[in-house]
Amino acid sequence: MKKYNKFFFYLAWTIYLIYYIVVNDSSYKNILDYNTIDSVVKASTVLLLLVSVIFIERYSMRSVFAIIISVGIFALSSIKSDSQQILMIILFALSAKDNIKPEKFIKYDLILRTFLVLFVLFSVFFGIIENVKVEINGYEKYSFGFNHVNIFGTLIGSIFAEFIMLFYKKIKWWHSIIFFAGLFAIYKIGVSRTSIIAMGFTFFLLLLIKNKRISKFINKHYKLVSSFPLFISFGCCFLAIIYKRSNSFLRTLDSILSTRLYWAHHFYEKYGFSLFGNKIVTISTERAKMLGIQAQIFDMGYVRIAVEYGILIFAFFMLISVLGNKYAVQSKNYGLLLASLYFSLTLIVETGGYNVINNITLILFTKELLNSNYISGKRYKRLILTENIKNRMQINLKKGKT
Repeated sequence: MKKYNKFFFYLAWTIYLIYYIVVNDSSYKNILDYNTIDSVVKASTVLLLLVSVIFIERYSMRSVFAIIISVGIFALSSIKSDSQQILMIILFALSAKDNIKPEKFIKYDLILRTFLVLFVLFSVFFGIIENVKVEINGYEKYSFGFNHVNIFGTLIGSIFAEFIMLFYKKIKWWHSIIFFAGLFAIYKIGVSRTSIIAMGFTFFLLLLIKNKRISKFINKHYKLVSSFPLFISFGCCFLAIIYKRSNSFLRTLDSILSTRLYWAHHFYEKYGFSLFGNKIVTISTERAKMLGIQAQIFDMGYVRIAVEYGILIFAFFMLISVLGNKYAVQSKNYGLLLASLYFSLTLIVETGGYNVINNITLILFTKELLNSNYISGKRYKRLILTENIKNRMQINLKKGKT
């Protein structure tokens, strides 16, 4: 039963990842029969995940109740928002519930994702698809073969987050020289600044956490650290609600955020917050040029979750973020914590972090929540104890070698 559960999960993930990066996100979308591929892939992915769920071996009454409530909320939100993107989180997490090992899944995704990104870049190199240059607020950006100038940066950020999750313990301070030189290089070739800033800040935090005093502070104040996404998400929503052009501070902040705050306020005013979200209508820069009107883009991720997918989905995001961070700190899995914080930072001004295809921590955190590791006190403590014993054994083995 286990092997069937794994097989269908990985098959569904592979199909969905290939579709999303190569077809949906790249310029191949313009030369392929996108609508047919989109319908076939989404239907087959959902079917494979439902088949995978049949082969899950362990269900408790508590987890069944959590599954019914969670799937119901996500389904209603998907219907109201007319977007299946959010529903894929719960379906992939449910399929991964018992038999998908996080480290193996991260390794698999990192290899496949890197290969697919390189495939798109090589397609540009050989002239199959175009590298479009766009100037935004005096800053030149390039598409690198993708449909939007920020997509390449989002994918680089996902690869970075997964690398941190896998190799956090092996990263030394001198690696920062190579890393920041690489960041400067991708900045100069026109990659999205949001991803660059978030990666730079996350790597800086990585170096800080390796200091024993800092790690002790984090362990002692784990509730505060775990709640970081809560603070910044409420801050974003608060600013979007109170925004006024007459306020000089908010106007300056909006200018720094490339008018994202103004448009977040606009969409909040137009649609408001509701339990299950709303179908929102945006106007891309390309379409606005064709129509001769102003573009209407909703890029503040946290505010968009609350407006488009509803307060319940917003609350769900906060719950898994805080509990996931709490688990990461208490089990000393700082790589997972840093990856989660990276996506929390990007969600201030971008939307890629709430798409499961870019952020697999959503699957890892949600599957554990469904599996009741956070709900059951005994199982949670046992999980933390196991992780701490593994960390101590690894430390002792290293000391023995030296």
